[in-house]
Amino acid sequence: METDARRILAANLKKLLRHSKDRRKLRQRHGPTTAVELEEQSGVSDSTISRYRKQEAAANIDDLSRIALAYGLQPWELLYPNLDPAAPPATRPAASVNDVLKAAHDLYVRQGGVNARGADETGGAVGDHAHRVVPGKQPPRKGAR
Repeated sequence: METDARRILAANLKKLLRHSKDRRKLRQRHGPTTAVELEEQSGVSDSTISRYRKQEAAANIDDLSRIALAYGLQPWELLYPNLDPAAPPATRPAASVNDVLKAAHDLYVRQGGVNARGADETGGAVGDHAHRVVPGKQPPRKGAR
């Protein structure tokens, strides 16, 4: 039974192997050029790769991962319709925690929560909550445990 995923994977494997052969002719290495080379670099047998290319078998996620690694791709890229081996689809890298914190701080500043000196609207330093009284709560008594 043929599925879209099988058809797309088969087409992309053929493109990747053909693209690598063309690059090899130009003395530019860009991944395995034969099913045997792909087997050596990925650990997926050449007979399994052949079955994927002929759409006779459904690929498992482990095989997709190993094949993708041999070409320097992510597994999902092997299932991307009309994959261009010379220019695989680009994704935005995940933001680091520092990027997220900086963006949140910048938004807070833009909304008027912090002035240029780093003090919030009550005059205290950002993060200095000891002087604040929360409505409905009594401040702690001195000496209280």
